[in-house]
Amino acid sequence: MRPSHVFTIPPGAPFLDTLVDAFLGGELIEGFSASADPFALADATIYLPTRRAARAIRESFLKACGKAVLLPTIRTLGDVDEDEFSLDGSLPGALDADGLGLPPAISAMRRQLELSTLVLAWSGATFRQAAGLGDEPPLVQASPADAVRLAAALAQSIDQVGSGGPGWQALEGVLDRGELARYWEITLSFLRIATEAWPQHLREQGLIDPGIRRDRLVRAEAERLAAHPPRGPVIAAGSTGSVAATAALLAAIARLPNGAVVLPGLDTDLDAPSFEAIGAEAEGPAGLGHPQYGLKLLLEKLEVPRHEVRSLGEVAPAMALRTRTVSEAMRPADTTELWTQKPLSPADRAEALGGLRLVEAASEREEALAVALILRGSLEIPGQVAALVTPDRGLARRVAVELRRWDIRVDDSGGIPFARTRPGVLARLVADVALGGCRAETLLALLRHPLTTLGLAAPETRAAARALERAVLRGPQLKPGLDALAHALSVRSDVRAAQEDGSGTERLGPAASGLSGADWNAAADLVERLRGALAPLEVLRDADGPVPLEALVAAHCEALEAVAADAGGQADALFAGEAGEVLRHTLEELQAAAGHGPDVKPFLYPALFLALLDGLVVRQPGGTDPRIHIWGALEARLQRVDVMVLSGLNEGTWPSQTRLDPLLSRPMRAALELEPPERRVGLAAHDFAQALGQKEVWLTRSDRENGEPRVASRWLQRLLALAGEGLAKDLGQRGEPILAAARAIDAPRAAVAPTERPNPRPPLALRPKSLSATQIETLIRDPYAIYARHVLKLRPFEDLARLPDASERGTLIHDILQAFVEERPAGPFDDAARDRLLDLGRAAFAKFTDFPEIATLWWPRFEKIAGWFVAREAERVDIEERLLERSGVLQVTPEFRLTARADRVDRLVGGGLGIVDYKTGNPPSVDEVLTLSPQLPLEALIAEAGGFEGLDDPGEVERLDYYRLSGQGEGGEIAERGARKAGRDKPEVTLRETIERTGERLRQLAGEYGREETGYLSRKIPRPGREFAGDYDHLARVQEWTLEGEE
Repeated sequence: MRPSHVFTIPPGAPFLDTLVDAFLGGELIEGFSASADPFALADATIYLPTRRAARAIRESFLKACGKAVLLPTIRTLGDVDEDEFSLDGSLPGALDADGLGLPPAISAMRRQLELSTLVLAWSGATFRQAAGLGDEPPLVQASPADAVRLAAALAQSIDQVGSGGPGWQALEGVLDRGELARYWEITLSFLRIATEAWPQHLREQGLIDPGIRRDRLVRAEAERLAAHPPRGPVIAAGSTGSVAATAALLAAIARLPNGAVVLPGLDTDLDAPSFEAIGAEAEGPAGLGHPQYGLKLLLEKLEVPRHEVRSLGEVAPAMALRTRTVSEAMRPADTTELWTQKPLSPADRAEALGGLRLVEAASEREEALAVALILRGSLEIPGQVAALVTPDRGLARRVAVELRRWDIRVDDSGGIPFARTRPGVLARLVADVALGGCRAETLLALLRHPLTTLGLAAPETRAAARALERAVLRGPQLKPGLDALAHALSVRSDVRAAQEDGSGTERLGPAASGLSGADWNAAADLVERLRGALAPLEVLRDADGPVPLEALVAAHCEALEAVAADAGGQADALFAGEAGEVLRHTLEELQAAAGHGPDVKPFLYPALFLALLDGLVVRQPGGTDPRIHIWGALEARLQRVDVMVLSGLNEGTWPSQTRLDPLLSRPMRAALELEPPERRVGLAAHDFAQALGQKEVWLTRSDRENGEPRVASRWLQRLLALAGEGLAKDLGQRGEPILAAARAIDAPRAAVAPTERPNPRPPLALRPKSLSATQIETLIRDPYAIYARHVLKLRPFEDLARLPDASERGTLIHDILQAFVEERPAGPFDDAARDRLLDLGRAAFAKFTDFPEIATLWWPRFEKIAGWFVAREAERVDIEERLLERSGVLQVTPEFRLTARADRVDRLVGGGLGIVDYKTGNPPSVDEVLTLSPQLPLEALIAEAGGFEGLDDPGEVERLDYYRLSGQGEGGEIAERGARKAGRDKPEVTLRETIERTGERLRQLAGEYGREETGYLSRKIPRPGREFAGDYDHLARVQEWTLEGEE
């Protein structure tokens, strides 16, 4: 009986080096000798699971041979857990694919778009019929983006089912007619796309699914090898045979006279009963998560008992003990009682785990920094190579960023999602701005994008974008579209011109007021350039119904190149680099396949385009140090390094959360002879066990992720449980120095004392000599704000695309009422007056057509305000004359004066005066007017001193009124202030006393700030329960000197 052609290399041995040594030494292929025939190697063929392994084995051959040689043919096999099959269509070598009668494969993009068309059709009439809804629309209408993602899942299912097993017909009759019968009928109805419509469509087009085509090519190659054994050696190494076709190829190679199959890390230490228990029915789906489950299945397909598998390579005693320890830790759950029956000695466990260290960080940030420190430390030893292995791409990116502290740029083999690269982001933004409403945030992101030039030099584009932001984007939110943007810019420009020549009353906000004429011109030019660039998409945006996807894609490509065009009209920068090449390839594929996609409503296209980018990854090689690597679990297979860091060891990360198939339930997968989703856990467990075979291994995890507590990986828990409490604690202590360094690296070197509350004392010459009545309240409550505004001359810009606020509403309502009362200061206030007030309101609101929220939210309220205001003014028979918008001045001290602009000063019957202030928000309380909010008493002081213009015969102020114009209830109310009735612990205060006390306090306040020793203290008397920060709180560093909940 010939010896088995199946071998294994234990985790403790360098896989590729051991493989090459065994091959060259004749241990793999009996009678093979590379030394006798220098061309013998060239006749050999070696299959490896990944491209990275295929590259690495070349170095192993060079090291083993010591000179340049003709290498074997090295090919890669794709496993089910790879993101993409790396199997080349040319794999069969002499095998002619055309000779097999296989039609060409449909492109991935075209398949996804054609399937999405079928999905959309099903979501309509077929869905309603299957659900028994008749003509009723479905509760959830599938969007094109949803259809694209569902099509991707369906394509994956098609490939899985087509790679072996009984086929789709196995689903018939598998489902019970129970409570969920209607649901499963809907599911089966959907799957008819895959079982009936799709195969028929492919036959008509003369195409085949790419996964099925590859599967048939691999099986045909297996048959060819069996029928016509090649002359040279054929070796398959490192594969677990998780794809049925790959397993068939491995079986064919194992049966060749000069063939050999080398398995990665077959467990030869586990006792036979326990090995047979792996994946047993009694264990349920969890049994499929054992690291040896896949290899056990493969051995069954190869018809080779485990005891006949020969082990290659020598491992150190400590590594052999570690392999046995990991085997024990991972043994099937039903046999863990053997931990106590056949225990490893404490000395053996300590030696086995001697090269392991455990780091349990408090957060993912701390874990990333600790890992970066480990990798950085490895560089201190010449020639040492280190690698981080983790399935957590977010953690990998964090580590790469942390390494930049030391100017180390490392290549992350997992890459980054294309949608997050510069070209990918720009492509998304162009579609969003043109078809998604031109929101201010999205528009600015587009204009600030490094690749956006619009035919200008990059600095010119950025400067114009800043000018446009200040001119029109800071302020109320605009109507959708670039036309509204251009109109708003034109209106603001006219306001600026009128403001400069003194012909207008409107004023620009702080952001726009500081722009020069050149800035306004640059902003206008930028808008016109952007309108021209996005015109192809904007034309389609206004279509009445769905638009052919082909037209949208063509317009998108045209607009994208126009946005990225330089001064010479070229968009070369857009397609530069790895990400640029991915964009070029993706757009070419999309243009070629768009004619097969569904018609789409233009506003849905941006989401569809983003869905088509799902899964696209850009790998950008070129780290600064070849001794540090970041790998995913797949990329780390068969690799050998000096320091291995296994990170993200939390449940839900490594192993990842078991995700159920969105289309196929467990019974359906079983009927189709597809493995349960737990199979991926087993593959990940095998990767973890293999990685533990490195000499020095760091195990890292975080106690919390995104603020949520996390549980340690089941594999780590098993390993620590087997190690015992004392050794587990020792593993953690070995990692403590790195954790301490991670916590200390950003910690301040000295104790940080909170900064003192700002209390600047500027020279008297720089202090304000005049303040308005409203600013006196600010001086009382937050003197620092007065300092920042009047001494430092700082004015806050408006928020970007802010929603209409109380301030904006108050100004608008105030202006309308002023115009109305100016027309009829003495009345009459009747129905005709109300109609006239509404007419004035419509004219004022018309100026805000570019700001839809203003009309939508405020007009209904204004209608109520108009009715209430006219009715109240008709009742105010005590008013003899109304003076509107009067400016006033009061010289408080020789060095300080008070100013005010009163909304209204009423001359009352009998000669007295009334002060009226319009408030669309809540007016200050009676007590606040007496102390902290003295605006109206201050205006009363000015009025009685004859300080208001046009008030030639001042009198005594008899009324202080707030007109609260809320637009709710009746529309408003009059809130009288200035006097307080006697109450509990509060004496009565008359209006006269209030005015006199206010004057006295004003003089005291002016005198106090007229002394240099008086500072402008930050938030001296803050508002109780204040929800929003003041305009200058960040400048005052309020968060640094306040305690949470206290001032």
